[in-house]
Order: sequence, then structure tokens, then C-alpha cells
Amino acid sequence: MINYLYCFDYNYNIQALCSMYSLLEQSSEKLNIDIIHNDPSTFKKIYSIVLKHPFLNELKIHEFKNSGIDFPNVTGTHISEATYYRLFIENYLSSKNKYYVYMDADIICHKDPTQSVNASLFDLESTKYTISVKTEHRKTKDSEEMFKRLSLAGSTYFNAGVMLINYKKWKKDNLTSKLTTKMNILGDTIVFWDQDVLNSYFDGEYLELNNNLNYNLHLTEENSKKKIVKQALNEMILIHYSGSFKPWTVRGAYNVNSIYYHRIFFQIFKKRYHIISKWRIGSLIQLIKGFLNLNIFFISKPFSFIKYSLMSILIKDEQ
Repeated sequence: MINYLYCFDYNYNIQALCSMYSLLEQSSEKLNIDIIHNDPSTFKKIYSIVLKHPFLNELKIHEFKNSGIDFPNVTGTHISEATYYRLFIENYLSSKNKYYVYMDADIICHKDPTQSVNASLFDLESTKYTISVKTEHRKTKDSEEMFKRLSLAGSTYFNAGVMLINYKKWKKDNLTSKLTTKMNILGDTIVFWDQDVLNSYFDGEYLELNNNLNYNLHLTEENSKKKIVKQALNEMILIHYSGSFKPWTVRGAYNVNSIYYHRIFFQIFKKRYHIISKWRIGSLIQLIKGFLNLNIFFISKPFSFIKYSLMSILIKDEQ
């Protein structure tokens, strides 16, 4: 049975719920889910649809205890301290489980992951590596500064949105302690949060993960009207909404490929769109801009989109 892991806080309660629900809906076998959360009571208010799902075997929520830890580079960003929680998994997860599949909360499961995940875990077991992840950057002239910043001797930098973990090896190597030390050493040089810490520590020593288990989907203006090609859509399993513009922002929701997130949101909450406006003026500008460049005509339910966008702008803290 596959053990999945999420680490998030209140800011990503709904997104994580959508991710878990999509995973359970697509899975052909029962699965376990572990969550590390700083305030579990907030998530328990909305998680009943996951808790009652027939393909959920067990769900455990572990309360993260912050004993004065200073998490670098989270102030004033779209990221919270919860992105660092996975560095501390030794303090919370059961030793009886040999493997975990970590997933970011901004991932939607598009197809049954069971066979592909099991095959990847089998591959990981036969190697010396602790993790299996997908390479995001290779050392080139364009990425040289990043490799220099992290003092990377290797030639690759991975995306940590999906991470298959040999937890037995992780614990044996006392990685939580080592990663915490690495985080403190890097300090203000950190740009991409825990991903920088993990890359700095592993420095190219990982098993390459199949692209279909971490299909990075950037919601940019350039691809806002271009649907994912059918062939890619048929192959992908886990869709990762990486980058700053998420499907639950006004700008991100204008992108036709945000539909995979909003479909799941609708199945759970019976509302067409989940829109959050942390910066209201910016969201209003993006809403108007979408009218001017005709993006509104590529929205499947334009009136619902306008309604929920305006609600998020006018009503404070619309989670």
C-alpha cells in the first residue's frame, strides 16, 4: 500500500484537499495519507470528503511544532513556512513505513498513479539513492549563477514538488538534523526555499523520476489560450501547478489549463471557481486585463468566473 505525504498550513487547506481528493478518485488501490500541519483543527473542518472516501485506508495528521525555528525567505512571498516542514519528517512519521511519496499541495492527480509509483519505488529500492525526483535545471550558462549560489558540484537541480523517499534510509542517515544544519548554513542565500536546501544537500545524488509523475504546468500569459496537447494529457499522471501564478489566482484562472484544478474543486464544493486574492488591487487589474486581451472568452463559465473573482477581491480572506 502506497503512503503519501503532504505538508501544508491553513493557506493551502483547500488546495491540499483538492489534491488528495483527486488522488483518491484516480487511485485503483487503497492508500494511506500522512499530513504535517501547524494547525490541524483548521483542516479538520473541511476534510470529511477525504476521510470518508472508499479508497482511503488511513489518514494521519501530525501537528508541526515550531520551537523557534527561523525559516529563511518566506516573508513577503507566496510561500509560507510550511514548505520547510518536510525537512522534519523524522519527528513525525512512522518508522514502520519504508517509503513515502511526498506531494506538494498544488498537484492534481489526472490518472491512476498506482502502477507508475510502485514501479518507481521498486527502481529506487535497487539503487543507493534516498530520493527519486525530477530534474528541473541542468548546469548551463543560464543556470550557472544558481549552481554557484548553492555551491553545487553536480550538474543537475531537481524540482521537489513530487519526491519519492526511501524513509528507512532517510532515518538511518539522520537527514532531518543534516538538512536543518544545511538550511541554517545557506540562510539568506536561499531563493527557492526547501527545494534549495534539498538540492544543496543531495547535490545531484538522486534517481531521476519519470516526467509523468511530476508534470510541471506553468500558467503563463504565453500559454494562457493553449490547451495541453492531447498526447501530453494522455501521458501525464500528476499535474504540478508550479510557479507563482496558481489556478486559484485571477491571473492563473484565466489560463485554460487551470481547468484541471477547478474541476476537482467543483466536485467537492459545487462552486465553479476557487479564487483567492491576496493582493486585491493586483487581482482587479488582472481581471480587467483579461477583458481587454479577450481571455475572458476562453473561460468555460465566464459569469461564474467574474462572480467569484469579484467576491475574492471584495470579501476579505476568501479561502
